[in-house]
Amino acid sequence: MAAEAHEYVHHKISPTLNPALVALCRARPDDPVTWLANWLLANKPQPPLFSVTDAFKNAAMGVFALADEDGSGALEFREIRVIAEYAGEAKAILDALDKNKDNKISLDEWVDFFLNLFARNRAAAEGLLERSAYLIFEREFMMICRALFDEFDKDGSGELELPEVMMAIGDDAQGADFVKFVDGEVGNSDQVVSVEEWMNYFFAFWRTNPAVARSNVGFLMQRAAELRMMPGMPPGGRAAAADRKLAEAISTEEGRAELKALFDTLDKDGDGQVTSKEWGKAVSKNKKKLAKFFGGQTMKEIGQQFNRIDADGSGDLTWDEFMSGVISMGAALKLADALETEEGQKELKALFATLDKDGDGKVTSKEWGKAISKNKDMLAKYFGGASLKEIGKAFKRLDADGSDDLTWEEFISGARALAGRS
Repeated sequence: MAAEAHEYVHHKISPTLNPALVALCRARPDDPVTWLANWLLANKPQPPLFSVTDAFKNAAMGVFALADEDGSGALEFREIRVIAEYAGEAKAILDALDKNKDNKISLDEWVDFFLNLFARNRAAAEGLLERSAYLIFEREFMMICRALFDEFDKDGSGELELPEVMMAIGDDAQGADFVKFVDGEVGNSDQVVSVEEWMNYFFAFWRTNPAVARSNVGFLMQRAAELRMMPGMPPGGRAAAADRKLAEAISTEEGRAELKALFDTLDKDGDGQVTSKEWGKAVSKNKKKLAKFFGGQTMKEIGQQFNRIDADGSGDLTWDEFMSGVISMGAALKLADALETEEGQKELKALFATLDKDGDGKVTSKEWGKAISKNKDMLAKYFGGASLKEIGKAFKRLDADGSDDLTWEEFISGARALAGRS
């Protein structure tokens, strides 16, 4: 510390103060303090001059450093391409600046070019340098946009479905508006956002208003960071979410009509049945239609959904079986919702005891089937609008180990597993 203080006094203070004290001794004024102050003001050292040209040179060097992506000290063609609108322009830049013809632009060649242009036409030099910096920032911006798309595309389908956009934005209404706008304005109105539509949208946004575009992407980056901190939805949770969407769709006339049309599309041979093989083959070809009803599931998980609907394990589904299976899954989910409340658990525990006719702590499929009609009001309360036949089928979905009986604990865990809450 003492050495640093000595160095500072030696280089910064002594060169001015020593001559001032010598002059003071020679002058011997009546008021030495005022005299010394006036002398120091009159003889204070001037800061080194920093010209506009020097400032521009530093700016040019800064832009070069941004363009030199690999830090090699020279700009190769791929790096020059970033500061050009098209490949032909990049080649023209390389030809003009590459004085030694080594197919790259060194820092000296870059600085010499811009200083020469600055000397001839300051406005043109400043405009060209600013444009180069703008295009570099544009590249960085678009790279971030692409990375965000991949982050939000949870099922890896190459498209953002509505649930994925809603999750990305954090607001269902705004997510729906975003999909509607992007897919309608720059897309093909297929109700999903492809990577091309996403990139075109943000590129146009950047070109129109870079500041607002950066702000919006900054928000999405923050959302991505928040979502990374959140535990991911397990496959069972995604399947339960799909069950719920299917159950909601089939409960309306419009939804049933759409699902029937989809079912007929999957039934390739027109025999009124969809086999597991037909289902599997059709998944990738009908992924947009399937995504509407199966939400954020992967294509593999949508394929596996067949087994969840095919309750009897026959390997094929008629339309009636498909409807019945979906309604039964919805009923099981309503049961899981009820188990989340204290009142629901209390009433269902009492119902379970009623169904357990022999008092062995288990309800068999036979006991379940016999008790349905006798307890239809209570069962209807927790299984929603499902028919008694569909309530009966719900037993098999709750009986995860296939033992043909349920303890109370298995009853609870089975219902929660169906809802992805285990």
